[in-house]
This record gives sequence, structure tokens and C-alpha cells, in this order.
Amino acid sequence: MINQQVFEQLNSILFKQKFENQIKNMCPTQKNLEFKFIVLKKVETQITKTYKKITKYWIADETGSAFLNVHDMDESVINPGDVCVMVGAYTNLFKGMMNIHQGKNGIFKKVSEFDLQYSTYPNHSLKNWGNDQQTTQI
Repeated sequence: MINQQVFEQLNSILFKQKFENQIKNMCPTQKNLEFKFIVLKKVETQITKTYKKITKYWIADETGSAFLNVHDMDESVINPGDVCVMVGAYTNLFKGMMNIHQGKNGIFKKVSEFDLQYSTYPNHSLKNWGNDQQTTQI
């Protein structure tokens, strides 16, 4: 059971108005990110060799867009237009694209719908991160 102090601290993070991390400032290998975003669309779902489900979403904030990989979560919980907060996220580089992931102890929470200004350009996942592999458009 969660104690009152942890609950209040969690709510202060989830419902604050301005987050320090924005998509435009993210780069591969960052850890402990917290940010607010809107879900634009579900891109794909894959099953790994160890039978883990990874669902990729295209997300955005007011500074740009990126891909978010969510591990083993019910897809019906996340819909286009949902405004969410993620705490404890990290980024990595996979096949030349930066991806954002929910950390092992990360928190993913829907806070509202359709009330966040956003920009789809630039897509920071498709940025050239120094890898010569060609990336695909969504």
C-alpha cells in the first residue's frame, strides 16, 4: 500500500503544469526523464523472442515528436488524443532511431484528453543520430 507522503509526491509530479524535459531536448542514452505528451497514433506492436509485447506509439509535445515504446501494457488503455505523463523514462538508439521507453520502475499515467498543444515536426526519432542506416517515415 502506498503511504500518504509518496502519494502526494507522485501527484505533484503527475499534475504539474510545466515539465523540464521536452522532446526537442532528448537525445539517446538519457535516463530518468519526466515529460508530458499527447499520443498521436499507435504505430505497431511486436512480440520479442522472450514473448514480451512492445507497442510503439508516435507521441508529441509542443517542441516536436518522437516514438515511444511501451512494454507489456494493455493497448486499449492508450488511445490517440490521450494526454499522458511519463516519469522514469529513458532513451536509446535502435536501428538509427531514438526511442523513448518506460523505465523498469517508471510511471505512465493518462491525465486528460486533447488539451495539449503539440508539434509533429521535427520528429526527433527520425533525426540523423550519426548512424548511416536509412530510417523510415511513418
